[in-house]
Amino acid sequence: MSARVYPLAAEPGDGRFYTGLVDDVADAITAHGFPALAGGDEDALAALILGFLYRAPGAIAPGDRVTWHDAFTGTVNTDTVREIVNTAPGSFAQLAGRVYPVACSRLTPAPDGVCPADGGGLDADGRCPYCEHAALARFTPGARVSWTADGTDLTGTVEAVASGDKGPLARIAADPRPTGVHEPVVVVACAELTVIGDGGAP
Repeated sequence: MSARVYPLAAEPGDGRFYTGLVDDVADAITAHGFPALAGGDEDALAALILGFLYRAPGAIAPGDRVTWHDAFTGTVNTDTVREIVNTAPGSFAQLAGRVYPVACSRLTPAPDGVCPADGGGLDADGRCPYCEHAALARFTPGARVSWTADGTDLTGTVEAVASGDKGPLARIAADPRPTGVHEPVVVVACAELTVIGDGGAP
């Protein structure tokens, strides 16, 4: 099977996409025996045609290699986008090795087609300079971690990891502090954490 041509890169001033194109497609649909468009059908058809023809800057497209974090299983997955489906709730990607689609908003393009979670692009500390998935994979529930707060070295066990506006965050069951007030559960940016030993329970 030959490689796909669409979607095209969007070019400023491209006059090929206009209402006449949508009208022509609508006419072809009715000519094949389907009901005439009504209400918001034309707007919906225009959005579908636009999504098929053009790729928005930074958008996920068929053929892209992508990664995402599955909150249910706690795993980081890698796959290739087979198709993009635009729906009212948003765009979804049908992936080559997965039955159910994944929301495009949950996907991160894998740099150079290689997923950092698969071993590419990680620095010596296991952090990824390209995306947050390395942190989501590294600081899994049950991992033993350390960090510093108010000049005090603290330790604890990761309970959960989630994406935050400024990077991934970990909810941690903190070990008792040597001094001061003990907070049994804290939320710490993954960038501030270090895995203790092999990351297992003490």
